[in-house]
Amino acid sequence: MFVLREDAPAEGSWSDDDQIDGAVPRGFGEVLGYELLYLNFLRPLVFLEERKVRAASFQGDEAHLPAYFCALGRQLVARCARLERADALRIELHAVPDGAGLVPMIAGVSHALAGHGTQPWFDLRAAHEPLKFDPSLAEVFFL
Repeated sequence: MFVLREDAPAEGSWSDDDQIDGAVPRGFGEVLGYELLYLNFLRPLVFLEERKVRAASFQGDEAHLPAYFCALGRQLVARCARLERADALRIELHAVPDGAGLVPMIAGVSHALAGHGTQPWFDLRAAHEPLKFDPSLAEVFFL
């Protein structure tokens, strides 16, 4: 959810405080509407294929990467929590880029889905293999 504010910066502002996602100026332009709002909040970020879930890639300005990770995590939890409970669910993150929000997003999704009775298994691309040894992901399962 974004608030329209007269004093919002032209490029918008981002916040992940769970109350509101950020602020945009009342007369926001095409670039902000497309690069922030459409690419991160309106286009599909999660695709379901039986017991496999695939995350969409990041597109747009790198400044919006935190918004992508937050939106992707929320959509993964929302879409996967509605699935029939299962012992294992494969979440493919091959298209997900590097970024500071990747590890917390994986940890948050894993914890949230475990609370719904589903054990997610994350499938990473080769460049992300070192993440498997991150101490904050010790409780997370990987393929």
